[in-house]
Amino acid sequence: MAATYLSAVLTAHQRDEPADELSRLAADLGHLPLALSQAVAYIIDAAIDCAAYRRLLADRARTLTDVLPEPDELPDDQAVTVAAAWSMSIERADRMRPAGLARRMLQLAALLAPNGMPVWVLSGPACRMELAAARAESPRRDTQALDDVSLEDAVSTLQALHRLSLVDLSLEGPRKRVRVHQLVQRAVRESASAKDRPRLVRAIADDLLMAWPEHERDFEFTQLLRANTDSLLSQADEEALFRPHVHAVLHRVGTSLGESGQYARAATHFRWLADKSTEYLGPDHDDTIAAHFHHARWLGEDRATAECIRVSKTLLDQLLRVRGPEHHYTLALRNNLARWRGETGDPHGAVAELEELIPILERALGADAPPTLLARSNLADWRGYAGDVERAVAELTHLMPSLERELSADDPTLLFARHALIHWRSEAGDTADEPAALLELFTAQIEMRGRQHPTTLATGMNLANAYGDAGDADTAMALLQELLPQYVEALGRDGLETLKLRGHLANWQGSAGYPQVAAVNYGKLLPAVERVHGVDHPETLAVRSLLAYWLWRSGDPLGAAEYYSALLESTQSAMGTYSSEALDVCHSLAACLTETDDAPRTAMACEELERLLPRFEAQLGPDNHHIINSRLTLAQWRTQSGDWESAAGHYGTLLSPLLQMLGPDHEKTLTVRHNHAACLEKAGDLTAAADAFQELLRIKERLLDPDDPTILVTQVDLTNCLEQLGDASRAEHAYTALLLTQKRLLGRLHERTLTTRYRLDRWRRVNNPPRRGPTKDEQPRVLGAQHHPAEASDGR
Repeated sequence: MAATYLSAVLTAHQRDEPADELSRLAADLGHLPLALSQAVAYIIDAAIDCAAYRRLLADRARTLTDVLPEPDELPDDQAVTVAAAWSMSIERADRMRPAGLARRMLQLAALLAPNGMPVWVLSGPACRMELAAARAESPRRDTQALDDVSLEDAVSTLQALHRLSLVDLSLEGPRKRVRVHQLVQRAVRESASAKDRPRLVRAIADDLLMAWPEHERDFEFTQLLRANTDSLLSQADEEALFRPHVHAVLHRVGTSLGESGQYARAATHFRWLADKSTEYLGPDHDDTIAAHFHHARWLGEDRATAECIRVSKTLLDQLLRVRGPEHHYTLALRNNLARWRGETGDPHGAVAELEELIPILERALGADAPPTLLARSNLADWRGYAGDVERAVAELTHLMPSLERELSADDPTLLFARHALIHWRSEAGDTADEPAALLELFTAQIEMRGRQHPTTLATGMNLANAYGDAGDADTAMALLQELLPQYVEALGRDGLETLKLRGHLANWQGSAGYPQVAAVNYGKLLPAVERVHGVDHPETLAVRSLLAYWLWRSGDPLGAAEYYSALLESTQSAMGTYSSEALDVCHSLAACLTETDDAPRTAMACEELERLLPRFEAQLGPDNHHIINSRLTLAQWRTQSGDWESAAGHYGTLLSPLLQMLGPDHEKTLTVRHNHAACLEKAGDLTAAADAFQELLRIKERLLDPDDPTILVTQVDLTNCLEQLGDASRAEHAYTALLLTQKRLLGRLHERTLTTRYRLDRWRRVNNPPRRGPTKDEQPRVLGAQHHPAEASDGR
């Protein structure tokens, strides 16, 4: 309606303005009828367009009077300007009980966000002191004492302003808010005394800080506090918030940004705060050092690790010079530097730095001081990443009673240590209790920090992945779907953690039996990841790989091959020609092509993988899981193409790393042993094949129940091989064992049992041929000269 009114008036004066400009102007004026009519009159009289008027309106160097008509030029028989009308209303409000407070209340509100300010800020103790001072100066003041402005007086003042439409007051529900139109705010600011501004700014800052919850469980409320702090900054003279020291609310708003997951904004805020603090207080002031410290901290959280380390090292040199090696910021910064060193891929370096730091912390602060406990928790965690998982579990388990005794239940260090202990127990093989432990932690964090706190959200995502890893992909998928809107609201649609969650959700959708859905969702995720990270970032390459994988699993191996082909060059360029990531793509390309009818292209991809594999193996080692998977694929492809000798070679090469990694009794090792023996047999190396089957049978007989059918299968394989080899002695022995198994499992009269009996008899005759009797000529020599056959036959 407001834009329509502006258009009609301008059209009547032969003026044609773009509809979008009219809508923006109406919004700037808050759709206030009086303001709209006076603004359009100014535009017509000054012969300017809407865009030019909006620039004038936004120009803080101009007063509101400068952009409204003169009193004798008002439209529609209006008697006063907008500013004058509001001034009269304020006068009226100031006479209403409690008298003498309304103008000062509006002056305070004019410094805050127009779209919503908490009632508890404007009615806080510092603001009430300003109201009391204003009433003391008012000629219409009541007889109450200076300090007698109560919470009820402050709220009553807001209600009086609400009745005169100067503010919009909502006292319903837990979030009691005040809204003031930005033009009203501007008129009030322009009419206020400049000498009062710094005092009012500090009062608002004090009450904003007091209203800030220690733990930000209510995401919407803390957003409101940050918006109002930003508004205060935009209206304040900087000196009011930087002298004699930096007001604590400026540190609090930056910390709030970081703890809500907005790491980049937090880092930017603290960099600005450090620059301003340096300007007003000097480089060595505590507030300047604190701002630099938190700038580095949030840079690290935002994964700008190189810049974080640079800033931290510069600050550490300064701290050692001006505060000494045992100052709390020096010690905290060293702890953070150890963490960032680990984050850059050097967990052993992180362990070494923390081992050096902890004795200093214990000497300076005590063994159970919170910074010492944090460093000890970090040390245990980095031991796990350095490969000493058992020690990580042991140290965290030993540390937990001290953490629980010295820290509150919602302390970040305790929550971190609980999470780390769950993680490393799982890595040590104790996965049975991981979902239950994470669920307990997740429930506690919701209670203590709220659902939308970043650490709560992170634990929720870890819980979902634990369900999935335990085989419950459906529960993992459902929990991630529930978390996604909270991630978007708390961290943004393109937030790094939100993108990560979307990837996990797509992956578990595929694992739950919906590969087409997974492929579609990875396709939707890819543009956002490319926008945030860039096309060649490792995160982007990982999403492209998973998109190809789920296309493959959804029944489109040719489509997947197209993605893998395009991905291979990007991965080799970004990650290295012979990196594990490049090998994974090269292997996946070959593997998915083996499931197509495109034999020439399959052969080309597999031969290329086979050609490059020695180079990959030299770079990554024979026990790298990508190397093992690649050899398995090549062995299967060579088997399918009938190249038994090459297939046997790949299976034989696989045995050594599998024996080392999984042991001789692992199912995967046994399968490779069987395939190796079978390919040797097909390739004609019967002696080696028989030996391989014999070793496989020996292991199975040790591991399995005698009646396990796979023992019977291997016995048959062995006897068939020995049959071809013609090794009579080993064949007789193998058939004897096979016959016993078949009698027990199949029965004495089963066809296969009878066949084995026949073959066993044949090999027995070969090994033990029947003796031939003596001829007539030989009998006297053998039996003696007096021997007569007739006599012998009569003897019984």
